[in-house]
Amino acid sequence: MALDWAKRIKQYRVAHGLKQAVLAEMLNVDATTVSRWERGRDQPNLSVQKRLKELVEKDLTTVGRGLSDLIDMTGDIAVLLDKDYRLIRASRAHQKLLNYDAAAMLGKQFPFWTDNMFQILGHAGGPKGWWDNNIYRMEFMSIRKAGERANNQDDIVSQVRTVTVRDSSGEVFRYALTKRVAASAFTLAPPKLWTFDEAV
Repeated sequence: MALDWAKRIKQYRVAHGLKQAVLAEMLNVDATTVSRWERGRDQPNLSVQKRLKELVEKDLTTVGRGLSDLIDMTGDIAVLLDKDYRLIRASRAHQKLLNYDAAAMLGKQFPFWTDNMFQILGHAGGPKGWWDNNIYRMEFMSIRKAGERANNQDDIVSQVRTVTVRDSSGEVFRYALTKRVAASAFTLAPPKLWTFDEAV
């Protein structure tokens, strides 16, 4: 399958906080050339494609690429974060639900936590303690009030399942899959937690 250069170049640049001029300098091309690539008006030549592929693909391990592909293929509400809770990938359904553009958020800390989510994460040792406490899986109910740290128009009640994965290089990924449920189904309760010691 051919690489979508426009999308991948922009994702890489945004994830690393690079201006088009900086990426252009790295690749020894003009900033207007990078702009044309990102708009899909032109494609990099073969030698630049090889360099770009090395840059883009070394960014994600096999595990990260696999999880990203799952998110790209799903119609479900899903998101992939790194160990520092920076956005790696978000499904279209997740972007639509919270009314945001993932391309603008790539590589930035995930800004959409609700008060209820912070409370839930407290049971796992907080956002930073999740991995340290050996937790690899968590399930919980979440409520997001209309407009609470996102652009959602209505209250959102969800059943959330998360899995934390570390690949052979030690890179940590947090994959979350969310299913909307009726508001009447919401109950405030501690999350169900599974540790690596309990893994089969």
